[in-house]
Amino acid sequence: MARTAEAYQEELLALLPPGKAFPRDTASVTGQVALGFADEFARLDGRADDLIEEADPRTTDEMLPDWEGFAGLPDPAIPRPIGLPARRAALQDRLIEIVGQNASDYIDLIARYGYPGATISFDSAFVVGVSGAGDPVGDGGVQFWWIVTITAPIGTVTPIVAVEHAVRRRAPLHTFVTFEYVLV
Repeated sequence: MARTAEAYQEELLALLPPGKAFPRDTASVTGQVALGFADEFARLDGRADDLIEEADPRTTDEMLPDWEGFAGLPDPAIPRPIGLPARRAALQDRLIEIVGQNASDYIDLIARYGYPGATISFDSAFVVGVSGAGDPVGDGGVQFWWIVTITAPIGTVTPIVAVEHAVRRRAPLHTFVTFEYVLV
C-alpha cells in the first residue's frame, strides 16, 4: 500500500537536524518544502504499487500491449477480443494453456472453441506380432498422423480456422494433423 505525502513529509521533517533553523511544523516554509519532496516520493511509491499490478497479466492495464506481444497476441488466426477484460482473459488463456499429449486434452481444447463432441483417430503402422492379417501395411510415417473430426452445425459462427490453428500450434512437432468436418 502506497504511503501518503503527509507520511513522507513527517519523515523528512524528522530527519532534519534539531534547532530553530529547521522547524518541524508542517505549516512552516520548511514543512511546505518537505511536502513538495514528499509529494514526489508518494507518487513514486504509488507507481511502485502499480508495477506490482502490471506484473500480473490478470490485472495489467498499462503493460497489456507488452504482455500481448510476449504471448504472441493478437493471433492472426483468432479474432482480437474487444475490451480490456476480454483482452486480459485471452492473455491469461494463452499464458496458462496447457495441453497434454493425449486425445482428450485436444478434444477439450476444441470444445473450448465451441465444438463439443470432436473425435480424434490415429493411423498406425503395421507392426509384426501386434497387427493382424489384413491390416494395411504402411511406411511407418502414418503412426505420427492423427485425424480430428469436428461435427459442426451448418452456419456456425466460430471460425474453423481458429480451431485448426489452436490445435496445430499445440500439436507435437513430429506429428501431422488432418481435419475432417461433418456438417449437420
